[in-house]
Amino acid sequence: MLSIKEQLFFSTHLIFKSLTGKEVVVDNSGERCILCGFYTKEVEPYKFSSKFINFDVFMSKNGVNTCPACAYVINSDRLKGLHNHYLATEDNFELFNLNHSEMKDKKTKIGHSFFTTGQRIVDLFADPPKEKHWMLMIREFGAINAKHISLNSKTNYGISDLIWVNIGQSSIAIPYFADGTYQDIYDALYQIKKVVRANDRRINYFLEGIRPYPKYEYFKLWEETKPILQSHYNTVYLYFMYQYVVPSYSLIDKLEKIKHK
Repeated sequence: MLSIKEQLFFSTHLIFKSLTGKEVVVDNSGERCILCGFYTKEVEPYKFSSKFINFDVFMSKNGVNTCPACAYVINSDRLKGLHNHYLATEDNFELFNLNHSEMKDKKTKIGHSFFTTGQRIVDLFADPPKEKHWMLMIREFGAINAKHISLNSKTNYGISDLIWVNIGQSSIAIPYFADGTYQDIYDALYQIKKVVRANDRRINYFLEGIRPYPKYEYFKLWEETKPILQSHYNTVYLYFMYQYVVPSYSLIDKLEKIKHK
């Protein structure tokens, strides 16, 4: 029989525990959930609509039985239409309105999604939940429904060498740094995105280490940030920090104006 700790490595069970405080009683004498593959006597039938596109996530291709955790996620209207980033732990579900240019808190069926910058993610990487399962979801613009992408999500436990980050339907593993590496990267990229727009092809000077001509208007900035970024060029986590964690040029402009009022 699986312990609750083992169950929480499956995303739907972690979300179920996070939002309801409930746990599934796993019992090998029960029936198998077609989504998570766990056996329980608490299964219930669920009829998937023709619009459901993630049939590749099934542990079992036969039957329609789902456990309470998987049924909660796939059938929950509260997750429907959720286009927010979130951090799910065993005892808390934290919504983010991350780096949104309107800088407003948003109301969802689950609760308020408070505006925050990517600094919240940097702080999380520096101090992950200890001795707890946790899952970070970064929503992509236009990504499919939250209750669908949550089925494929990866979970973490406490602090380990790698951190799983879910980005829409994809998951990436980035290294855990015990020092302030991600803070240094964030600060350097913040200074870069403050002046270099994302559609400027010369952004590769900073992300790939390509040396610009000394006459390049941001050559001095390139020299200043190179010592910080050079050991991280062409890594998945540098791109992740640039693309999803550090605010956009326009948002930085708004934040700087507020800062200097």
